[in-house]
Formats: sequence, C-alpha cells, structure tokens
Amino acid sequence: MKEKGKKKLYLISGFLGAGKTTFMHNLIDFFKEQKIAVIVNEFGKQGMDGMLLKGDGILLKEISNGSIFCNCRSDSFIDALVRIAEYPVDKVLVESSGLSDPTDMGKIMSVVQNLTESSYDYRGTIVIADATNIEKLVATAPAVKLQIASSDLVIINKIDLVNEDKIESVEKIIGEINYLVKIERTSFGRISDPNWIENLHNRNSLADINITKKRIIGTQKLLVSMEGNHRKESLENWIKDFSDTFYRIKGFVIIDNKWSYINGTSNQLEIYESNIIPKDSSIVILAAGNQPVKTKMLSSWKKYFNRELILL
Repeated sequence: MKEKGKKKLYLISGFLGAGKTTFMHNLIDFFKEQKIAVIVNEFGKQGMDGMLLKGDGILLKEISNGSIFCNCRSDSFIDALVRIAEYPVDKVLVESSGLSDPTDMGKIMSVVQNLTESSYDYRGTIVIADATNIEKLVATAPAVKLQIASSDLVIINKIDLVNEDKIESVEKIIGEINYLVKIERTSFGRISDPNWIENLHNRNSLADINITKKRIIGTQKLLVSMEGNHRKESLENWIKDFSDTFYRIKGFVIIDNKWSYINGTSNQLEIYESNIIPKDSSIVILAAGNQPVKTKMLSSWKKYFNRELILL
C-alpha cells in the first residue's frame, strides 16, 4: 500500500569503489520526471562525489569528514533530512560513505519521523557490491558485512569483469550474511529492471544473523595537492606503485592541459576527461591505518616528478 504525500527515501551503500556514484547517476535518471533531493556523505574532508552528482533540478546536500551514522555526523544527517522535509521533492536519495555502518538507519529514521510528522516513506537500503573484490573485503573490512546485513537489495556490480563461477560464489557469500536479501546483477551500475526500485520495501530489521559490530577505526585519509599540469602515463605509474596500500583514490587533476577525473581502487584505475572544473586540483586517498601508503606514495612520486608532493 502506497503512502501518499510522503517523500520516498532510498539509502545507497557499498564499500569504497564499488560503483555507488555511478549507480546514483542511473537512479537519478530513473527518477528524472520527479523532483529529487540528494544527500552525499564522504568520509574525508574533501567532497568529490557531490561535484559529480550536481545537476539541474536536484537539491544537493553534502556531509563530509565522517560517516552520517556515527555520533560526530548523525546530527547533521538528521538536520539535513528535517530541512529537506520542508521542500517540495518526491524522492530523497542518500549516498553513504563507503566506510559507513548503516545498521542504525532505522533508529535515525525514527528520530526524523518524529521531527517531521512522518514525512518520509523509507523504501530501504541498496548495497552496491564489487564482483571483483567483495569476497576479499568481506573477510577484511567489517563495514562490508554490516552493509550487506542491513540491506534490502544487493546489486552485484562489474559482472562484466568476472565469470559465472565467480558471480555465483559472490551470491553465496552475500546469502550467508543476509539470507533475506534480494540479489541482482549489473554492469556499470545500470538499472536493467525497474522492479528493482519500484518493488523495494524496507523490512525494518536485519536478517537473523550474528555479526559482531566492530568500530571502524584506523582509517587513513590523505588529501594531496595536484596543482599544475601532469602527464597521464606518469600519474598512472605513480598510482600503480602504491595501489596495494589503499582502498580508494579519486580526485580532479589537470592532465595534458585538460581537467580529468581519477577514480580507482587497489585493483582498478580509471582516468578520463571531465567537464567539471573544481576549485582546485587534488586527490583523496583512503587506506587502512596499518598500511604504509604515505611512505610508498612519497617514495614513488620522486621517480616520476621533479617537484615536491604537497599533503594538505
């Protein structure tokens, strides 16, 4: 039964580099005939995804420097939802940080509903999973299990990069964490079936599983100035040299006199021309706290560039 007059709210989760922002673009296009508000949450101080999602007719709110589910930023998240409740929008899309633990979304929504006279119809959590590395992440990153455990739909992304056996293995792992969740497959974050979105409904509870919630600690956040013009080959070689030490790298850089966007994980890297002109040229790197990312990054930089690398 539809709840008339309420703003439908969707939470998009998934670990770093899984393809959340690309999926968000597709979801925004899916709702293009409606008025949309978007909340983008990034763990670091420097927001990148917000710049990628800006568009005409979209009300955008960015919450950076922490997860919207932790005590340090949850008040900002609640405040943003309360404010958006006053706007004439049909859909609210929330992209959470890749390091976030969304298992408290139900508690946050209870607070928001009390403050907004039940203005929202929370449709559920969609988790984007990277088919190429989700097995490894489930074993090493506590946030991944928690994201899957609290999800209503898991979309296995990048299936074009793996074989059927790999996909079936990923599906089995997801099912073991959350046996109630619906699982779909896609490439490039495409929504190939409208029913994925139209039939999504929040169960308001976790699967009957036993996951010990671990505090997500020891994450390095490095912001690097990239002022000036760069050669693409040199940047690729530099990043490749220390790629085994980070979870995620992204940012806007001038390459061959054109603005470009760098987007990568430890096993994939994309660099492509961008029509977005940011205020400055910089990249953000997120890594586990026990990784020597800074040391390897600085050492490698000297091999390809003859100027100082500046950390902000």
